[in-house]
Amino acid sequence: MAGRESAGVLLYRRVDGELEIFLVHPGGPFFVRKDAGAWTLPKGEPDGDEALEATARREFAEETGQTVEACGVGALTPLGDVRQKGGKVVHAFAGEGDWPAGVALKSGTFEMEWPPKSGETQAFPEVDRGGFFDLPTARAKINAAQAAFLDRLAEIVDAAAPIYKIVRPGEWDGARYTASADDLRDGFVHLSAGDQVEGTLAKHFAGERGLRVLTIDPKRLPAGALRWEISRGGRRFPHLYGALTAEAVVGERAVGSGKK
Repeated sequence: MAGRESAGVLLYRRVDGELEIFLVHPGGPFFVRKDAGAWTLPKGEPDGDEALEATARREFAEETGQTVEACGVGALTPLGDVRQKGGKVVHAFAGEGDWPAGVALKSGTFEMEWPPKSGETQAFPEVDRGGFFDLPTARAKINAAQAAFLDRLAEIVDAAAPIYKIVRPGEWDGARYTASADDLRDGFVHLSAGDQVEGTLAKHFAGERGLRVLTIDPKRLPAGALRWEISRGGRRFPHLYGALTAEAVVGERAVGSGKK
């Protein structure tokens, strides 16, 4: 399968609770004027019988000048594979970390005949720039097939963190949630990530008394019932399409006057 398979690392970080993805732009004359759909995770082909994760780690270092360890990444999480338009299969491994402060990207190079049919060979960087992008921007920039990796990563990250429901007096009896007027109108239960609770309190519950915040374990919700969807300000919020019952609630606390 030589030449038809590659592996790379999808480096990500969280800023104010939002995912940001590290992508690189291919170097060379063919990509100079290309942006949307041209960016990629740092990746490359296996060296002989090299394990795919080892390939991903090595190629990240060769294309960026930094090891994943230098970016603070520990264990990598497999994201599976995708097949690109040209037929190549790309394997991805996700790792949480950040680019070292003050360090410039330094890519390896490749050689090719340029200009075409000139008989002259020039060296070009494998990647000419890289950076972190929020999910919507990353979706617009990344190779179309690789966008599936962003969805898989978001699902993994979302599933690991607790989410929250702000309830008014009478909406929660310790066993089952009685849907609010907003939830009935929209057809789902509005929830919040940890960093979204304060903003939700201020926007929708300001000045109200007797509020409680329920802590919910996403893994205890019915399969497929929880969806992360774009809401105010372009941010993704958790929405529950189903009943919220005591099985999923792992804690609760009182808040007052629309404050976290």
